[in-house]
Amino acid sequence: MSNYTIPHTGRSRLALFALLAVLPLTTSLPVLAQTDPAKKDETKKEEKVENLAAFEVTGSRIEERGHRTDEIIEAVTLLLTKPNVSYSGRYYSFRDVTIDPRPPRMPAIWVSGGSRVPDPGEHDVPVIAKTVMDRIVKAGHWLSRCSGTQEWVKRDWLQLQAHARGLGRDPKSLTFGHCNFIHLVEDKSHDKAVARSRAPYVRAMGTHRSWEHLQECYMVGSIDRINARIHDLAGAGLKYLVLGPVTDDPAQIDLLAKRVMPAFR
Repeated sequence: MSNYTIPHTGRSRLALFALLAVLPLTTSLPVLAQTDPAKKDETKKEEKVENLAAFEVTGSRIEERGHRTDEIIEAVTLLLTKPNVSYSGRYYSFRDVTIDPRPPRMPAIWVSGGSRVPDPGEHDVPVIAKTVMDRIVKAGHWLSRCSGTQEWVKRDWLQLQAHARGLGRDPKSLTFGHCNFIHLVEDKSHDKAVARSRAPYVRAMGTHRSWEHLQECYMVGSIDRINARIHDLAGAGLKYLVLGPVTDDPAQIDLLAKRVMPAFR
């Protein structure tokens, strides 16, 4: 596991949000496309079959995710900015549709993606794809994924800034956000906090990945170590952070408010 030094001087200012409900933007039906994270004994083989079945049910293929996402962004942008719009794409089309009321201005579109610690049999790779970087630079807002290591997230951010320059965009126009899962334990010992966090994470994430793998991806350990990890991302340019507790215990929200948020105001 990587170590993160707790800063002794200076403070990082971040906009922090508690993730109370997860409703991911997928390229098909959100409920069908997601596996149940609460299955304690789910194997990787079962998860893979369930994922493939979700795409089959929705009449899509996993290889179409990127193109479908691009069309959805285009279509939703039209619907949120103009009345009586039509759209004709490869995967989606509609005629003379109006959303009323529409927002006074187009909301920012946050695009997720990035390097992922590979799982056997999955399509994701340990690098950020060029097509994903194109999509992120165009939107201007990146929500980095928590399925890669801390160093990979920072590496992806550097690559995105370089990619923006290559496309003639000012890298400063990009906004760096991050979404992650968290479990807070009031124990000053990092090792004891890691041990006490194991059961909640395994219950939520399943057993197809090792405990070491989960620690690389998610916010695990003592509160001081977790805050140091967040400071490390803030030092790399992070501006917005969304943290989702892995349990439904309201005390986790209280701990976020008392022990994490004050460190970044």
